[in-house]
Formats: sequence, structure tokens, C-alpha cells
Amino acid sequence: RDLHSFPTRRSSDLDRPVRLKEAETILTGTALGAAALDAAVAASVAAVTQPDEMHVSANYRRRALGALIRKTVATAARRAREVVSE
Repeated sequence: RDLHSFPTRRSSDLDRPVRLKEAETILTGTALGAAALDAAVAASVAAVTQPDEMHVSANYRRRALGALIRKTVATAARRAREVVSE
């Protein structure tokens, strides 16, 4: 078989953002504490199901996603506290 006969995914399938509604629901109305953040990360990791690829494992993707969510939520919480204190 030549390379053009193998099925491939469209780049639009890989580059599309995914809204993590369950994580949003978990975090909405909370003080963004550790328990809520842990639950949101677990829900997010379960929702994103990209398979292993040549350069990136699915496990790495899950760990990176968890780290990004934690950093993003921490930044958002800090900014919200700054706005409230002004």
C-alpha cells in the first residue's frame, strides 16, 4: 500500500477545542478549592480520549491536561480575588 491509501484524521479533528462542561459544572459556585479542582481535573481527563500517537502518549496528554487545568483555574481564581479586593 502506498502512504496515500492509509486512513488519516483531518487536522480539524485534532485542533478543535473541547468544552469540558462537566468540569465547568463541578467548579461553578465553588471557592475553587482542592477537592473541587481534583474532581474537575478527573472529569476533564475522563472526557478527553485522544489515543496514543507516534510522538505523544495518551497518558502524557492526560497529565498535561490536568496540569493545564490546575494552572488555569489557579490563575483565574487569583485574578478574581484581585478584582474583588479592588
